[in-house]
Amino acid sequence: MVGSRPIPALACGFRLALIEFLFKLPLMLIGTWFYGIAGALVVRVATGFFVSGCSMLAVRELIRLPIWAQLLAPWRPTLSAIVMALAVMSMDGLLTNVNDHFHLILVLARCSCYGAWPVARTALSRASWDFWLTIPARFLGMIIKRDVRCGNSQCGLARSGVL
Repeated sequence: MVGSRPIPALACGFRLALIEFLFKLPLMLIGTWFYGIAGALVVRVATGFFVSGCSMLAVRELIRLPIWAQLLAPWRPTLSAIVMALAVMSMDGLLTNVNDHFHLILVLARCSCYGAWPVARTALSRASWDFWLTIPARFLGMIIKRDVRCGNSQCGLARSGVL
């Protein structure tokens, strides 16, 4: 078990955690001390990018996946998050005329639904495209396979109602 792959993966994970700790702690202390909450937020974002880069290098080392493939893989969630942010940002005028808690809850629920709709639509679009493209192809494949066995090019298509 000493020569198997989990040991290098575990060592790589420990190395990433150590890099994050050693990189984040001093910068977080300095950023918070001099700039307050804004400094902590900037350090958090910078640390996130740095650790993401280190994680991509670790993935490339472990499974030989190129960095460009890692960057292009999450294009669908990124696009849906951008569309969601734009949908929610366009609704900020709804919150200005709210006077009581009940209407505030209704308006926030409405904004949440409008923000969740693009995310759900883009997340499920692949599933729906896969369904609409593969099911008819499988159906036609079964018909063609039956036609080849039958020896007649139109016996299965005529029986199925396609011709």
